[in-house]
Amino acid sequence: MPFQFQPELRMDGPDTPSNGERAERGRQALLAHLAAYPFKQYDDVTDDSLIQDLVSDLAHLCDQRGFDFDDLVYFARNNWAAERSDTAPE
Repeated sequence: MPFQFQPELRMDGPDTPSNGERAERGRQALLAHLAAYPFKQYDDVTDDSLIQDLVSDLAHLCDQRGFDFDDLVYFARNNWAAERSDTAPE
């Protein structure tokens, strides 16, 4: 069965953000990132190249700060996988 986004799902209880709220935070991050590029013209923030640009810029920030980008992505992917599941992670 293909994955179906569950915007109301809250992995860690009612006091934590829902997946819909998490997605909105991501959209807001894209809008802020887009504002740093006034020469880019997009009608919407659905263009996946915007996400690629943001992730690439975050990788450069990690280089500058001495963070291990690959480790951060690994842990972020694990968090994301747990948050999009309605079963508790093992």
